[in-house]
Amino acid sequence: MNIILFYADDWTFRTLGAVNDIVKTPNIDGMARNGMLFTHNCVTTSICWISRATLYTGMYASRHQQFKISSENMFDKTVQWNQTLYPLLKNAGYHTGFVGKWHHPQPPEHMKNTFDYRNLYYGRHWMERDGKRRHVTDLNQEDALHYLTNVRPRDKPFALTVSFFATHSWDGNPYPDQYMPMNYSRSWYANGTIPAPKTATQQSWEDMPWFFTERNEGRYRWRRRYDTEERFQDTMKKYYRMASEVDAACGALISELKKQGVYDNTLLVFTTDNGQFHNEHLLAGKWYPHEESIRVPLVIQGKWKICDDNVIYKNASLTFCFVFWIPLRPSNACQSNRYNE
Repeated sequence: MNIILFYADDWTFRTLGAVNDIVKTPNIDGMARNGMLFTHNCVTTSICWISRATLYTGMYASRHQQFKISSENMFDKTVQWNQTLYPLLKNAGYHTGFVGKWHHPQPPEHMKNTFDYRNLYYGRHWMERDGKRRHVTDLNQEDALHYLTNVRPRDKPFALTVSFFATHSWDGNPYPDQYMPMNYSRSWYANGTIPAPKTATQQSWEDMPWFFTERNEGRYRWRRRYDTEERFQDTMKKYYRMASEVDAACGALISELKKQGVYDNTLLVFTTDNGQFHNEHLLAGKWYPHEESIRVPLVIQGKWKICDDNVIYKNASLTFCFVFWIPLRPSNACQSNRYNE
């Protein structure tokens, strides 16, 4: 069975049409109808590179210790890298591809032994390629389609990760340019009104622990995104546009699978590295162990058996090994009780 992991960024659980009528994600919703939407999937550490390392290794941050973006701990220092998800897939006979956001160092020998194809980039919503200004989601789709049509061999299974930078903000940009979707989606969400969260109140902010001060990073980002109704509406509509653009890219890739006749033999997974505060508690960003920050989508479509709908992100490698019946054997260091059952 082939695998495609659609891996989004800063995408909270309610950014799905399947659970929120305001958001338009018909392709991911279709995966949920044809498979399963996990309703209580949570990350253990709501920070991009740390959460991603947890997905790749199946370990808590306390064990893989990828506390800094520049850290190479998981490459044979705190973790036996060849016993993590992607090397295991490659060693099991999968042709492995990865496009988009990696967010870690790239030790040459480890990368060579991990991915048969990779094209890694992130950080901005608009980039230059071949002399043209292109949106990062458009590039993610183009590179993934290139892998499916021109790179992957036809005589072995493939495992492709499409690691979208959206819906992450363009950090460092002032308002109103923290979220910069594509031009073609300009009319999406234009005529609606996004309801404020129930906890978007001064009392909810004052009820936070004493160390949540005005100097808090989440509070600082809130002032740049949500501190007025106008900013809240503008920011959320741009955020939802970017989510719908990711969904459209997923749809294009699903269509290509059908065109190639491999759709029915491909496991489709959609998830993300962490959630987001969208004005809840008068905060923005992630990091903190509130539901808005740690509860994220997990949608799976494929030929598989499953036990329940409660998954903690440290078990992500379990998702690939047992739930999907892929013949991998994780290392004993992987922190999942079910591995040892």
